[in-house]
Amino acid sequence: MNYFKMRDRDLMSGNGTKEIKAIFEEIDDARTEKDLPKVKVLEVGAGCGMTMLRLKKEFGIVNIKGIDKDKKAVEYCQKRGLDVVEMFGSQTTFKDKEFDFVYGQHLLDGNIERDSDLVNEALRIGKKVILVVGHGIYPKKQRMKLYKKLSPCRRWIKRNIVNYTIQGVDYRNDLILLKSKQEKKKEKKYQTSTWGDDMNMR
Repeated sequence: MNYFKMRDRDLMSGNGTKEIKAIFEEIDDARTEKDLPKVKVLEVGAGCGMTMLRLKKEFGIVNIKGIDKDKKAVEYCQKRGLDVVEMFGSQTTFKDKEFDFVYGQHLLDGNIERDSDLVNEALRIGKKVILVVGHGIYPKKQRMKLYKKLSPCRRWIKRNIVNYTIQGVDYRNDLILLKSKQEKKKEKKYQTSTWGDDMNMR
């Protein structure tokens, strides 16, 4: 089966719906005085585009863009009428705080350097960042291995980002909300620190 169609099916399932609903609820709760259609949202790692489609059609988030490093994924999304461009999540061309929300699903893989670059870039371009972690589509044994690999991510977030919350989406996934409105001193700290620094502190 085509990967994008397989991912479509996964995101249309009950677990996929929980992830998307959790993302929407964070956006809806924190949008303050803005009307939902005016909220600017970016998905990093758009993939098949199903999350974007559902947020637009089912939840009314219409001002939404996406990026993906995979050219085939970008073409697939564009055929669906989505505003998606080819770009690395760790090296975007967007302005500082251009988006009200930046979100991504299952982007972190435990690679210290790559993941810290991605998180820091998301915090640069977004006022708030929503990450779903857990890789719930894998069998239980693989999920546990991935959970252990991702534990440096949680430690790094706790030590370098002041405003954050971690909550469960379901038994397979966690949602991490990062808020980038911080003192300049704190902002400089998490922008210049690395996961390697975190590992050396252990």
